[in-house]
Amino acid sequence: DGVNDAPALKKADCGIAVSGATDAARAAADMVLTLPGLSVIIDAILRARMIFQRIKNYLIYRIAASIQLCFFFFFGVIVFNPAAWYGGTDWRVFRLTNIAILIITILTDLTTIAIGYDHVKPSQKPDVWNLGRCITMSFVLGSVACISTILWTVVCLNLINATWILNSWFSISAISYDTALTAVWLVASLQVYLGVLSARTESWWFTRMPGLALVFTLAVSLCITTFFSAYWWLESIESSDIEDADDVPWSIVGVGWLWAFVWFLIQDAVKVLAYRILQAHDRRKEEAAKKIEDEQQLQQRKSELNVRSRASILTRGSFIAANEGADTSRQIYRAASTLYSSTSPDLVRELSRNYPHRLQRHMSQQLGGISPSPSIMARSSLANIQYGAGSGAPRFAREDPQQLLG
Repeated sequence: DGVNDAPALKKADCGIAVSGATDAARAAADMVLTLPGLSVIIDAILRARMIFQRIKNYLIYRIAASIQLCFFFFFGVIVFNPAAWYGGTDWRVFRLTNIAILIITILTDLTTIAIGYDHVKPSQKPDVWNLGRCITMSFVLGSVACISTILWTVVCLNLINATWILNSWFSISAISYDTALTAVWLVASLQVYLGVLSARTESWWFTRMPGLALVFTLAVSLCITTFFSAYWWLESIESSDIEDADDVPWSIVGVGWLWAFVWFLIQDAVKVLAYRILQAHDRRKEEAAKKIEDEQQLQQRKSELNVRSRASILTRGSFIAANEGADTSRQIYRAASTLYSSTSPDLVRELSRNYPHRLQRHMSQQLGGISPSPSIMARSSLANIQYGAGSGAPRFAREDPQQLLG
């Protein structure tokens, strides 16, 4: 908390200045605590992870809603021919009214903003940004909702024909093309709004209660859409060169609500299945990475043990050779020389690090009182273990010490 702590706070990956710190420490720190104690760090971490969850939920829902509407309008224009159901020439291209699309956009934004005040659960581990996973889940949610809207469009266009099976099941009389457009708009909107309940959780939608702000905005959006579809009052402000919408009977509104809710449950089930598949894939990747890491650590430990054992053999061989006879020392040095001929630089470092003083004293005796450094000793002396004919002493003991050290 003092001026002398400023360099450490600046150098640290995450410098934290406590409350009451000097201005220099505050300026150098990445985080400044405003309350006494360190418990506020825990609150900051939890709050940051909650913000991360809300941003992720916002991104998933926003992309999913865009995928649903964009793909629905794209396939609707290409696939559906209004004249095939209506028989006239007034509606040459399938499209919703401009005001209907504007209402969907405004209410979707209202629901999206409320995600920032939703109840979320902070993760137990540090969050890692995975954009590919977010886009995958958005595509899953948006695709299911898009399929639901396309199938409902087929149903509504067939309701124009009074002899269709659903007309008799639900006692629905033949509807106009304008009414069919409003019914399509109703279900498309319901699918978008209900999708926020599925996008906010990785498990089933009912496992975590939404926040009050999200509940309120969602209820407002659903109510406005339902009453607008049942009491469409915007014909007077719509331009005459586009299709007009019309009121939808409450029987069709009820069927649309049932359709949207059933497909919402299907969407949520597909989401849970997709998350489990992704989690299983992540576990397999983590297990494979951990297995590779364990194998690398095992090989490293084996290499270290091998280096140490070979260094120990060389060192013991040099001491035994100084005190044993010619035959024994010749065999020991021959074995040690064979081992050392294929050694790596790691063995030299191991010799110099673990046996410096003992080898240095021994080499000092052999070199006539001159004490070489451990690194010179390991490179020059032990790397050239040789013998003269009929003598048990190594060659370096008989060579010029200055030349050997050079």
